[in-house]
Amino acid sequence: AEPKNLNYYRGLSRLLQQQKRFDEAVEVIQAAREINPTDPELDRNLSSLRIQAYDARIEAARAADDAATAETLEHERNQFVFDDLVQRVERYPNDLRLRYELGQQYLLYESYDDAIQQLQLAQKSPRERNDALYGLARCFRLKGQRDMATMQLETALEQLPVMDEMRKKVLFELGELAEEAGDIEKAFTIYREIYGADISYRDISDKMERIYKLRGESKPPT
Repeated sequence: AEPKNLNYYRGLSRLLQQQKRFDEAVEVIQAAREINPTDPELDRNLSSLRIQAYDARIEAARAADDAATAETLEHERNQFVFDDLVQRVERYPNDLRLRYELGQQYLLYESYDDAIQQLQLAQKSPRERNDALYGLARCFRLKGQRDMATMQLETALEQLPVMDEMRKKVLFELGELAEEAGDIEKAFTIYREIYGADISYRDISDKMERIYKLRGESKPPT
């Protein structure tokens, strides 16, 4: 009745997605994109559905004990994710969320300079800023540039007053950088903040025990 009403296409694709009919859902969104080829949300929906379709096929291959097919599909999925992000960044260069996601892909594939370029752009978005700063710190650390990594993390920390998961993650990275630099006192101060808030966070208890020994003190209570 209303062949150009995109809301109906989106609704139908959601219903098909709920029934795990991902290939059909992809066809519906592809038809919607023919009506409006410049809608970034349709592009995001299409990418998500294609990834879910891959995941469903991978799961089916594993259930059938077909490890070779599962591995091949995983490789295809990963390549699709990367290529798709590159293409969407080209189409929507001002979408800083896409810049962040592409930066994460470059980081995953150890292309650190490319990752840094994308993440530096992504940090301009208030919504992506802290995640992008953390990603930049990871890139610089892996490149051996600890001072640059520390600078990114300290910038992020200024905007994280509450001890949530993000603050703990940033502090943990800062503590490890301090340890690598041989600054045990700085590492101790940083780790202690996490330890005082969440004794079960990653291997913080082991780190505290090790640093207490280095400082010649009794280990922290368990």
